[in-house]
Amino acid sequence: MNGQETNREVFVGDIRTDSGKTIKEENLEKVHGIPIDTLVEVKFDQWIGNGACKVVWARLWVVEHTRDCDGTPLYILAEKKSEDYKRAKEEGNNLVAMLFTGAETGFAEGNLVVVKVTPELKEGEGALSINDLG
Repeated sequence: MNGQETNREVFVGDIRTDSGKTIKEENLEKVHGIPIDTLVEVKFDQWIGNGACKVVWARLWVVEHTRDCDGTPLYILAEKKSEDYKRAKEEGNNLVAMLFTGAETGFAEGNLVVVKVTPELKEGEGALSINDLG
């Protein structure tokens, strides 16, 4: 190319694996392992900017299964169950649903821990507390 180096962008999902399939093809074959309306525990932090950040340790409901651009299964989590989330989407749009249910997007299964909902937990026994932070 006349001695000039060419910068080519490569979409990760288009890379072929040893199986002969692309990463995206393999990811699209993966199924979501956590059902809708399952309670999960998640920890994450989010840089907001200018010195501000949000650190979250929460138990939230799986309300929707999604995928990222390379087909990786992802989860949308919310403070309210999927029925409320779906109703908010039908009445408004995705943003309305996200705000109404306190939803957060883009969680990989490996970052979620399924929480068994027991009668005791429904009464608050064993719920997360600020004192758990140590």
